Amino acid sequence: MAHSYSTEMLEEALRERLDTLTGFGSPEAKARKLAEVFKKVDTNGSGCVDGNEFLTAMAELNFLDVPGLMDLFNKYDVDGTNTLDIEEFAEGFTGLRTTAADVDATTRSVLGQLRNAIARRGGLNGIRSLGRLFRIIDDSGNGRLSYDELKFGLLDFGLDFSERKVNMVIEAFDRNHDGVIDYNELLRGLRGKMNKRRRELVLRAFDVIDKDGSGVLTIEDLANAYDTSLHPDVVSGSATADDVLREFLGQWETVKRDGLVDRNEFLDYFKDLSASVDNDDYFELMIKNCYRIFDTGEGVAGNTANMRVLVVFRDGRQEVVPLHNDLGIDRDNITAIKLQLYKQGIEPQSIERIETAY
Repeated sequence: MAHSYSTEMLEEALRERLDTLTGFGSPEAKARKLAEVFKKVDTNGSGCVDGNEFLTAMAELNFLDVPGLMDLFNKYDVDGTNTLDIEEFAEGFTGLRTTAADVDATTRSVLGQLRNAIARRGGLNGIRSLGRLFRIIDDSGNGRLSYDELKFGLLDFGLDFSERKVNMVIEAFDRNHDGVIDYNELLRGLRGKMNKRRRELVLRAFDVIDKDGSGVLTIEDLANAYDTSLHPDVVSGSATADDVLREFLGQWETVKRDGLVDRNEFLDYFKDLSASVDNDDYFELMIKNCYRIFDTGEGVAGNTANMRVLVVFRDGRQEVVPLHNDLGIDRDNITAIKLQLYKQGIEPQSIERIETAY
């Protein structure tokens, strides 16, 4: 019977392997190398790996048929989704990010309370708005939060944490152990893991917008594609469509400031948004409606926003048909509507009525 190695032994062996591959490089260099290997086996470009892909990547690192590897996978798959976020795993393993695998259940509960409080304060873009909130708490303006600044900042969020809980937050986020939390430490610690279902949906949205298949979106592409009228904050009346669009576009100017957004940047934005939305069905409905992603699914996650047209066929039949991709199609542009119907395999004689679901 093959000997099964403990997760601690496997972690130590993997660290030694990364030392060799990077010439005893920095944690950042090791994280890049680890992510590079795992991205090679991520065949659909989703940014995460399942158990089989994990084993393939570990084989690339010379861990071939090593017993106990799935125990290592399961240790980092704390939320039980049977997937690992590549960037989160790489940064978590090399100590650049706090992950759920690093902390106990009590600390996870405390961090969950903090994450929810920030989401309430900043709306659905709460985590993304963290920079502004960080500056409010940072009374000294030095880019770091001391115990006192964090304690009073938490009170401002409605969290009257005990000394023990405040120290739990500091210990969980303070990766360099200097007793304070800087912005990057806080952001890395608060970002939630986007599960496979959400990640694949976000990538579908990217592909819908990326009409030329270049893998890069412009700010104009994003502005034209994002239907803010169906954003939850607009629907609830807490923000106008213009407010949401302005805030949405402003997020991308904080990344590389080059006016371009690639798949990873797009995913990063929705990782932050995802951390503020608890329900998978609600998240799915929001993305489908905002980006007009049509499918035939039923239930609360089914798309409700795509344009519907009453098609008259040559044999006299009439049928209400949804356009599967109506981004950029004006309801008065009959030619564009017919062209989309042709792409769906439908040849109308005429279109009698055009409907939208809002």
